[in-house]
Amino acid sequence: MKKAASIALTQCLGVRKKDSVLIVTDKKKKKIAEAFFYEAIPLAKHVLLITIPIGKIHGEEPPKLVADVMKKYDVGIFVTTMSLSHTNARKIACKKGARIASMPGITVDMMKRCLPVDYAKMTELNKKILKKTKKLTADHYIPLIKGGNNSIDNIIPACIKCNKEKFIKDPSHFKFTAKTQMIMSGLDSI
Repeated sequence: MKKAASIALTQCLGVRKKDSVLIVTDKKKKKIAEAFFYEAIPLAKHVLLITIPIGKIHGEEPPKLVADVMKKYDVGIFVTTMSLSHTNARKIACKKGARIASMPGITVDMMKRCLPVDYAKMTELNKKILKKTKKLTADHYIPLIKGGNNSIDNIIPACIKCNKEKFIKDPSHFKFTAKTQMIMSGLDSI
């Protein structure tokens, strides 16, 4: 979990030596929170770990003392069972400039599998996807005039050529290009 915590702190939250880091957790998530705590110590000027009672519902405000402390930190990491994302305390902390990572329900497995990502490579791949999708149009698989609708299940990505040629044809009477067929099936390599 050390690597995952380090990546989240440095690459996602951009923790610097001048920052103060607050980690809010509950007893069920304390092991994960402690990984963030120990990785943050050499990165920031001040690190505080606070354990709060497990909330009854998502969006329940943290205790007032914790809400007051949240306003004073540059970075807030919420490793809790119930979400603090939609609380007034989080909103106020953000308005004061805090960078927040809220991780309700995170597990050790999720942390190990999902956080240690090569974000530079992911950015590169996202740019490639964006470049390819700019060449696509949204097409109705079953044309509206033939009884199709605007639901997401009836909208497909199609290259401009296919979209224009298909027009109002029934999909069973139209051969999409190989490229559009691969995109529709999710097999297009990046």
